[in-house]
Amino acid sequence: NAPVTSFTKGLFLPDKDVMEYNPFLLNQHDEIAENVMMYLNGMETRLFDAHLQVKGSQKMYEDNDCDNKLDKKKDSESLLPLIADGLIRLEACVQRRYLKPPFREKSLDVKKEGSDESGKEITSAEEPLALTKWRMAVGDAKSASQLGVCMNELEKNIAWEKSPMKVFCVICRTGDNESLLLLCDNCDRGTHTYCCKPKLESIPEGDWYCHDCVINASRKSVCNVCETARGILLHSTECPKVIHKRCHNPPLTRIPIGPWQCSECRRQTRRSKPTRS
Repeated sequence: NAPVTSFTKGLFLPDKDVMEYNPFLLNQHDEIAENVMMYLNGMETRLFDAHLQVKGSQKMYEDNDCDNKLDKKKDSESLLPLIADGLIRLEACVQRRYLKPPFREKSLDVKKEGSDESGKEITSAEEPLALTKWRMAVGDAKSASQLGVCMNELEKNIAWEKSPMKVFCVICRTGDNESLLLLCDNCDRGTHTYCCKPKLESIPEGDWYCHDCVINASRKSVCNVCETARGILLHSTECPKVIHKRCHNPPLTRIPIGPWQCSECRRQTRRSKPTRS
């Protein structure tokens, strides 16, 4: 029969007592702990290589430091506190906008342009319950296998696909000059500093929001092209863009019936569809 699992703080984790009935698993505890430690180190490297970490964060271990830790503490009981601490610290390094629901609230409040320059990330008033339960599960874990489950849970709730390294500018449609490519803190779309209107001379400090999101947050329905509210405005269902039919590229001759996507959203949809072999 399959071993019974217990619901620990919101996560299904294997019971250590159940595992100890299996001599093979008992002998593999040390190897499991070492593998989890090495995988955790690899996850940290991926996070920093993808530029998903909070600005100013530093890596916990260099590549050779992880091997040194394993050489000094080979038994699983000694490695458990290191793994648990590493998981908590790694989760704290992830920028909140790169966490997926339920580790992040589905909607975030957008500040108006120039409202606050503290540089703090926009977060909901209350921490997501799933994230709180995950942290409690890490603290209560009694085996490397339980910490491995927590690590997998964190990994699948990180939006790796939203890495700035994969973002392109929505204006010039290129991913060149990555150091000058801004990422909107609300919609995660990219814009070069020199493509902004007006152009930006440097990377702004703190959070930054694109033109579309600023207009959307102002609660005023104005065209994203001509910035006027006169006439009939079309609202895209896939992005916060609002536009006149005459300002659309190419101009529209009639008002669309039903849900409507702007030309940019349609291009992205076509790109995401798999091509026929």
